[in-house]
Amino acid sequence: MKNAGIIKTKEGLFAQMAWLEGCKIEEWIKADLEHLSIEEITRAFMLIAAYLITDSALRRTESRGGHFRQDYPLESPEWLGKRIIHCRKAERNGENEQIKAAVAT
Repeated sequence: MKNAGIIKTKEGLFAQMAWLEGCKIEEWIKADLEHLSIEEITRAFMLIAAYLITDSALRRTESRGGHFRQDYPLESPEWLGKRIIHCRKAERNGENEQIKAAVAT
């Protein structure tokens, strides 16, 4: 809640991303979940969700609805009708790439 809660700032979001990187988020994103316990899977999903929220909040430089950027307090018409989409694509060798993000209209 401190860095990626309802009220967000660029600095807080960068701090949150650094914390997630310290938790080795990229390894959790690529992890094979079949051998993990329920507790480890729960932790992995919580970290991945936190990463997606943080990354999306960094990319969206406006406030709208429940997303409030203290450094961008107003709604911005340039964001109307746009969504931030994250996807994870499998490579040919069966390994997964890093999650990619795109803004869709």
